Amino acid sequence: GQYVVSTSLPVALRVAYTAHCVYPELVDLDVLEDFHQRFIDDIYANHDIDLDQLQFILTPGMMA
Repeated sequence: GQYVVSTSLPVALRVAYTAHCVYPELVDLDVLEDFHQRFIDDIYANHDIDLDQLQFILTPGMMA
């Protein structure tokens, strides 16, 4: 299947999300999303951004 990874992400996070799509058994999505949330919290400390409301990967099932 084909996946779409958001291009609005910083490059390192795009690579990490792509790695999850290719190797889901090696790159745990929950760990990745926790890291991403900490990254957002550090960079945008004055904003309340909840990543649970956003999609960064479109899966084949979502595009069907």
